[in-house]
Amino acid sequence: QKQLGVERNPQRWQQMAQALRSFDASQDLHTQALAIDGQVHERLATAASAIQLAQTQLELEKNAEAAATLAALGRKKATPASEALRAVALARQGELGDAIDIVMEIDAPPDADPGTLYCLAWVHAAVGNNDEALALLTSCFEAVAPSRLDALKLHTRGCADFGELATTAGF
Repeated sequence: QKQLGVERNPQRWQQMAQALRSFDASQDLHTQALAIDGQVHERLATAASAIQLAQTQLELEKNAEAAATLAALGRKKATPASEALRAVALARQGELGDAIDIVMEIDAPPDADPGTLYCLAWVHAAVGNNDEALALLTSCFEAVAPSRLDALKLHTRGCADFGELATTAGF
């Protein structure tokens, strides 16, 4: 990580940051990933960098911070995935009504990528819409690259927001 701090080439810096972040996340080193995600989001300030930072914040139960990170995107930069994760963060803080309001406003694109599908499944599970969560999760698992499927299933089983869903017959 020291080399990351001194790298001057922006493209090389971003590649190094992503590689370090991927390693940290794969090893459940979320505190280290959080530091990298914060640096990446500070430099890029995109919806994708905010989503990555918020996912790590959620992993560390930093729910208020995740909600703030995603709210800072504003309406123009927000995506269905970022709004879904913002609603997850709010639901975790007991703001279920606000979370449900956000869920009702999300327009899921018909060609949503697996990451967006997963975020949508996550928020539906967090607010108790288990049938919708299961349908979205099924679509996500069908669309994700086979090399990533096991890791995604592992995250799903370990995520408390999917807890009630994991006990249903459909899961």
